[in-house]
Parts: sequence; C-alpha cells; structure tokens
Amino acid sequence: EGFLYKDAIAKVKEEFLGNYEQVRQKIYAESQGGKGYSISAPEWVAAATKAIDVIIELQKVNSKYADQSLTKNMSSARGKMVFYGITLVIALLTTAYALYIIILQVVNPINRMADAMGEMAKGSKAQIPSLEVKNEIGNIARALQKINDMGQESLRVKIALDSVSSNVMIADAKNDIIYMNPAVTRMLKTAESDIRKE
Repeated sequence: EGFLYKDAIAKVKEEFLGNYEQVRQKIYAESQGGKGYSISAPEWVAAATKAIDVIIELQKVNSKYADQSLTKNMSSARGKMVFYGITLVIALLTTAYALYIIILQVVNPINRMADAMGEMAKGSKAQIPSLEVKNEIGNIARALQKINDMGQESLRVKIALDSVSSNVMIADAKNDIIYMNPAVTRMLKTAESDIRKE
C-alpha cells in the first residue's frame, strides 16, 4: 500500500510537475519567440489529460489507502478516524481544485479554439476565444486569429476572381493548375470541340 502511494506521488511529480510543466513552459517560451508552436492543440490536450490522469490515480490510491486504514482501525481512538477523514477530504479537495484549474485554463479554451478551427475550415469567419488572456493559451488564440484573418482575406480574393469576366487561371510551382475562375470554365466548354480537334 505504501509503495502504491509513493509510486502515485512519484508519477504526479514526474508527469504533472515534470513533463506537463516542461510542455507548458516550452509553449510559453515559443509564444514569446513568435515562430509558431512545436506542439499541436490535440497534443497539448493529450499532455493535459495525461497530467490529469496521474492526479486522479493519486486520488484513487489515497482514497483506497485511507479507506483501508479506516477499516483496520475502526476500534482505534476517535481521533485517528477524524485524522484519516480530514486527510481524505483534503486529498479530494486538492484533486478537485487541480482538475478545475486544468479544465478552466487549458481544456475548455482549447476545445473552444478547436470549434473555431472547425468554423475556419468551413470558410466561415470564426470567433476566436481567449484573445485577451495573457498566457500561452492567449498567444495561441492570437496566432489563430491571424490565420483566420488571412483565410478571410483569401476568401475575399477568391470571390473577387470568381466574379470578374476576364479569364483567370492560377498554377503552382509545378505548373499544376490550382484555380480556374468561372470565365475560364465557360471559355473551355465553348471551345471544347475545337480543342479536341487540335
């Protein structure tokens, strides 16, 4: 039992206070550099989830340990029972508070940004959350806002090109055609038989 408890605490130190804190510090440092992020939103959520899992595991071990200790010492003095009860309550409150902070400051904002990214993928102007937050989440949100603005600008250019009567075709560096406006499509359909003859 003592080994399980020590092992659970060691995992919290390693994952929550170690690996997760390193990821958080890395994201914050990258946000200050302005060169983008080396971790995606799903990877950030996965890291946060892993950190949450070890805290939950500690709570389970602590609860099990406290419950077993209470059962063995039922005949003990009332003071011991009160002590174990307080220990359990403190552990539960600590776990609940840690989960609340992680969900409030990490998971919820990232989920809202994922929803905004879905709107951006549809071509809609997305409302990016957490722009005013002064931490790595806010930096990610502001970077996402820039991408959203660029996407909207590209959409406006496409709408303009679709509307002009001049023939417009765009090719990439490999000379593959990546865009034709409706005027080109109509011209090619009109000249289709002549093109086939040639």
